[in-house]
Amino acid sequence: LSCKFWRSSGNNRWEIGTPGRATNPLTGVHQAPGTAQKFLVAPFVDPRVRKYTLVSESVSIPSTESVFFCFDEYFATQGLSLAVCTEQMDCFYKKTVVALGDSIYENKKWNTRCVKLRPGTYELRVIAENLGENKGEVGFLPIRLAHDPNGQNRIC
Repeated sequence: LSCKFWRSSGNNRWEIGTPGRATNPLTGVHQAPGTAQKFLVAPFVDPRVRKYTLVSESVSIPSTESVFFCFDEYFATQGLSLAVCTEQMDCFYKKTVVALGDSIYENKKWNTRCVKLRPGTYELRVIAENLGENKGEVGFLPIRLAHDPNGQNRIC
């Protein structure tokens, strides 16, 4: 399994962000996760731009072991979504709402997620979409493949 396998797909290209970049103070991604120097941003500032897609090389996940895809996400705008799917659009992670109530602290900061990949051979798709009219950004940074849901037993 390779961890260096992403490319942008479709008409809209993910931007490469760096810490301190100029963006909307309320809905933009201003900082990198942890010690990272760069990260990916799906900027939804043009109402005609509705979707950004990242595509992986084909991955083969054996049925005999658990494999988790770990990534950092930044999510601060209601109406935007982030999904991790196979090329058949079989999605195993999707975030569509900004956290409210006791979970509001998860907004406007980077959060690490590890999602279990299904056995099989397929391409991964990371899709950021604007489902409404709000302007904002989604941040994304793939971290690693691991054998555990905490991302500690790394594959690469």
